[in-house]
Amino acid sequence: MTDEIEKPDPARQLETKTVYSWSPLNMAFVGVSTAYELPLEPGVFHMPATSTGHHPPHPPAGSDPV
Repeated sequence: MTDEIEKPDPARQLETKTVYSWSPLNMAFVGVSTAYELPLEPGVFHMPATSTGHHPPHPPAGSDPV
C-alpha cells in the first residue's frame, strides 16, 4: 500500500481574504492585511497572528479611538 500525496491543481486560483489586525500589547486596531488560502486545503486560510476576519467595531460617539 502506497500513500500518495494529493497535489494541488496548479491551474486553481488561490483565494485571499481581508483580515483586521490588532496590537497584542493593548488590543488596539492596527490595520488591515491579507490572509491567503492554503493550497492543499481549499477554503482554509492562513491568518496572520493577532488578526481576525471580523471587522472591528466603531468607537462609541464622543470617544477617542485608540
